[in-house]
Order: sequence, then structure tokens, then C-alpha cells
Amino acid sequence: MRGVRDPRQLIRNIGSNLRAAWFPQRCLLCLSLARGDFCLACQPLLDGADPLRHARCLRCGRIKTQSEQPEGSHTCKHADSPWDRVWIGMDYQVPLDGVLMLGKYGGDPNACRALGRWLGQRRPFSCHADGQEPPLLIPIPSTPSKLRQRGYNPVEQIARGWVQQAKLDHRNAPRLESRVLLRHDTGTSQSRRTG
Repeated sequence: MRGVRDPRQLIRNIGSNLRAAWFPQRCLLCLSLARGDFCLACQPLLDGADPLRHARCLRCGRIKTQSEQPEGSHTCKHADSPWDRVWIGMDYQVPLDGVLMLGKYGGDPNACRALGRWLGQRRPFSCHADGQEPPLLIPIPSTPSKLRQRGYNPVEQIARGWVQQAKLDHRNAPRLESRVLLRHDTGTSQSRRTG
């Protein structure tokens, strides 16, 4: 029947419009008004941040040289590789490093979730058929001291954003399991390591 709507959807739409009017969303990179995490001007900067991603070896992630560019022709040794494929979502460079720094050191877990949503758009989980269990998404845990300091695990927030994006795209979302791995306060902080 025309004109009849789901009242729950109508309430969600009203709430979403009020939230957008009272708290307009800003681009995480340039702070201009945006309809999502990033504005239309900054989106190409993000998408072009890793121009060599198609030249990476699918087993180790190394960027192949010009002579190794044809598919399957490279000098990497993978005899003992514990995985079949590797996917590198981003290089740690401008502007992606700024978003990650905002999430890790700026106390903004939404920046991490935004990065996860962006990664989810680049690499959707579509590797399982109907009736199969969805893949597990297991974030590497923070050390207990960093977790106390920040109040959240940036990697887990990135994973949550990835799952959110799958749900927004109406795809079967991966199952997030954040309590599978344990971590102790050992070793130097990642930001202080040299290699």
C-alpha cells in the first residue's frame, strides 16, 4: 500500500536527520563537512595512497621489480609460508598515517573505525558461500599497559569498522573475535622499533 512505512525505519530516519543537523559530520583529514568519514576531495588521496599495491606479491606482500611484474614471475621464496595469500590494506604513508595516528595517539577510536570502514570498502569479505560460517576476524591485542592508557585497542576498532562496513553493504559480515589472542607487556613499543 502506498504511503505506509515501517514506523521503526521512520524513527531511525528522523533520528539520523536530527543527528546530522545537530552534529554535522566532518572529514577526518581536512575537517570540511562530509557525508561519511572522508569528504569527496580527500577520498582520491586515500585511494591513491598505495599506487603499487597491484604490483605486490600475493604470498609475501613484497613489491615486485619491473622484471618480475608478469603474474607469477618473482624471486620470492615461499616454500615455508604459513599462509596462502597476504593482503596489505595500506602503506604507512600520508594521508593514511595521519588517520591512524589520530586513532592511536589522538584518543579517537572513531578514526580507527573509519580506517576499518575504508579498508572494508577496498577488500570486502566475500570469500564464504551461503550456509558456510563467516570468516573470523581476529585483531592483534594491545598490551595491557597501552589498553589502560588508551582505553581501547586501535586494531580492534579498525576490525569493528570493517565489520560495520560489511553490514552497511548488506554483506555477510565476518565474525569478530577479540578475545582469542593474549598479549603481555614485553618488548619495545612498535613506534620505537627501528626495523
